[in-house]
Amino acid sequence: MKKNIYMGILILFYFIIGGYIWFMADVNIGLKFALFIILIFSVAPLKRLLKRHN
Repeated sequence: MKKNIYMGILILFYFIIGGYIWFMADVNIGLKFALFIILIFSVAPLKRLLKRHN
């Protein structure tokens, strides 16, 4: 149960950060895509870390 709550919080956090990156007006499109790639590739290590502690 606790694991599902943490995964939900993690997914919500990623949606908030992703939306913030997408709607930043003063950043060029190349930097936006770079930030999205970093965000996508940071999901797997965080999920592994969450599984290890629960």
